[in-house]
Amino acid sequence: MGETVFAIIALGLPGFFTYAVLVKRNILIYTKDQKDEKVMLIGLLSLTNIAVILLLLESFNLEVMSIAGFFIIVSITLLLTFWIYPFVIRNGRRMLEDHIEKTGQKNRSNIPFMDRIHDEKPAAARYIQYVYFDFNHCFV
Repeated sequence: MGETVFAIIALGLPGFFTYAVLVKRNILIYTKDQKDEKVMLIGLLSLTNIAVILLLLESFNLEVMSIAGFFIIVSITLLLTFWIYPFVIRNGRRMLEDHIEKTGQKNRSNIPFMDRIHDEKPAAARYIQYVYFDFNHCFV
């Protein structure tokens, strides 16, 4: 029983770690109103990490509580967090934006407005952004 609880904790925490890193790197952007989506995404990241890690542990016939198992958990979590997930998310977002542009739909974003102002304007965009501030340097 104790080994099962340890395995769930050891394999579930990398999903939260992955979520935290992706948010800090601005690969995932959620607002305070999107709590359900955050919970669902953390669960999906945890399940994906668990599936990949357990598949590797089973293929090498290793235990979760062994030293080699620990190193596999850490190395796969870092690989997924810093290379695989960012690549998949960025390319998926780019393909979606291309599809939206080709179909002539409005491009909606959950990036906060003030952050979008400083981002690079897309090459195909036919608009100009104006930002107004009052004399107290507050956004109007």
